Amino acid sequence: MPPLNLAAEESLFVSDAGTSGYFFGQLEEIRLPNSKTGYGLTDLNDLADELKNAYSTQANPPLLYAGSESRLGHHGVVIWEEDGVYYRVRVTKEMANEVEILFIDFGNTILIPRNKILSPIKSLTRFCHPPYGIHCKLEEGVTLPSQKWKHLIVDRWIKVKIGRCVEGIYSVTFTCDLGNSIIATKIQNAVPRPNAVEAGKLPHISNLLLFCVHGWLEMYVIQ
Repeated sequence: MPPLNLAAEESLFVSDAGTSGYFFGQLEEIRLPNSKTGYGLTDLNDLADELKNAYSTQANPPLLYAGSESRLGHHGVVIWEEDGVYYRVRVTKEMANEVEILFIDFGNTILIPRNKILSPIKSLTRFCHPPYGIHCKLEEGVTLPSQKWKHLIVDRWIKVKIGRCVEGIYSVTFTCDLGNSIIATKIQNAVPRPNAVEAGKLPHISNLLLFCVHGWLEMYVIQ
């Protein structure tokens, strides 16, 4: 699969979150390298249709694990029995009879028997598109418990500045966008603070929340 062509700032829909500060964001649009063509999240439905049309008509679709050889890091396809939809996956861990797979367009992982993973078919075209999302780590310190973090961030649109990618995880920071303000406020409110501020000194920068409103920078002290 070709790498993603990311902009300096991206709008992301958070579809999954892990430990505090970590999440998977689906891109509003993916752009193929050396191409002006863009694909949005609505194209995921077309991808699912392509996979369904390719595999559902086969009595014995090819399996990724046809033998005992390792397929760690390989891509494949699975059908999620709860909704009957076909998804792209990547093998991230191998056990004796099961493997851990990552849903590359949604960010979540599950354990599944090896014989449930289908091998890619050469006739597929959309299967070779880059993933529709990226794994991220918010550079702002997040001290919220994991469950509160997930409740706060999942199923929300956010806008972030894209930083370095280390081992498949992008460091990101919030942009000065009003859509981020609720999340940023709750993250800042969870940061431990001293009982009192020394007289004549401003609060530490971690106690300040910065917003950009119509191009103006406004500073608010979080009490």
